[in-house]
Amino acid sequence: MRTSSLVKHFGPRFVIHGDLDSFIKQGIDPQHQQLKNGVTPCDNKFGKEQIDDWGSLYTNNSDEEILVPSPAGDYCAFYRHLFDTIKHQAPLPCDNQLALDMAQIIEASQHSNDSNQVIML
Repeated sequence: MRTSSLVKHFGPRFVIHGDLDSFIKQGIDPQHQQLKNGVTPCDNKFGKEQIDDWGSLYTNNSDEEILVPSPAGDYCAFYRHLFDTIKHQAPLPCDNQLALDMAQIIEASQHSNDSNQVIML
């Protein structure tokens, strides 16, 4: 982490480098802050990022930045699916392997941050 009272922009929130491409993300999921600001899940702006928070994709095929919006978040849909799984034995909102893969990526990214090392997956 870098900090200074003289720095206006602190840099990206996430940086992911692969063998061929890189993805740099400025912001985080806006849903929590939107709820705090009074935006409800019924609002068509709910879960949508401002363009300043979009990710930047740099591919091996081009030196140009490709702006990539995140899919709009939808906490409500996730919890509706989870309710249906628990109450009505519907399929899980995501399969077990995907959940395990995501947990491993999150753990590796935390370890990378804590140790200041590149973690290969």
